[in-house]
Amino acid sequence: MVGSKEEVTERVKRFSLPDNVEERTERIISEEVLAAPEDFREIGRPEVTEIIDLEPAKFIKIKQEFPRYVRKGDRSSAPLTAPRPPRVLLGGLAAVRLLVHVMLAKYLEHMPLHRLEQSFQLRSGVNISRKTMGGWVQHVAEQWLSLIYESIKSDVRSSLYLNADETPITCLDSDFCKGSRKGYLWVYTNRQGDCVYEWHMERSAKCAESMLNGYRGLLQADAYSVYSSISAKEGFLIVGCMAHARRKFH
Repeated sequence: MVGSKEEVTERVKRFSLPDNVEERTERIISEEVLAAPEDFREIGRPEVTEIIDLEPAKFIKIKQEFPRYVRKGDRSSAPLTAPRPPRVLLGGLAAVRLLVHVMLAKYLEHMPLHRLEQSFQLRSGVNISRKTMGGWVQHVAEQWLSLIYESIKSDVRSSLYLNADETPITCLDSDFCKGSRKGYLWVYTNRQGDCVYEWHMERSAKCAESMLNGYRGLLQADAYSVYSSISAKEGFLIVGCMAHARRKFH
């Protein structure tokens, strides 16, 4: 029985898979047939049901061997060995897929590194310290993702219109007396919705200079004096914000 339209719609809402998900077929045969297959023949089409399964991530230790070869009949030639594949971390053990997993877990799924460390230990018995993973994150961000970041930043700065704001966020800092302190997430967007985020521990003019120095266009922001001071020096035009202007009247 297929079920009502509402039941089918509810199943679609609860289980929706993209077209590129791997599909496998399992033939489940009766024990009686398996015991004496020569006594049976298959008829018609099989009944089909579907389930959704998940293969958990697993650690794999890959031992890379580089065999040496010499050309037959030529004793004077040097042995041949395949070149070492390039690594994201020079001298590091982490492969690309492990680095991607750590980056996505931290920034897409918002899992702190200490929880990821615990997850690796509890589920796989693998000990990777948060300090080590922190070094991986820093290296990937500075040596690889920074190239993409700077490209996005350049595209946003080339816009004729920018919106800017800085939002206070409390962050953990073990070196600070209270264990946490206030930082600022500076954000710049253009009319196409492209965004650039910059993290600073203060709200001074030098925090905005890396983005606004040399900018020529319209900048919409609140009445924070930093934007006005940089505008006077760089020559871009400050555009008022009606959401902030109404505060003077309400």
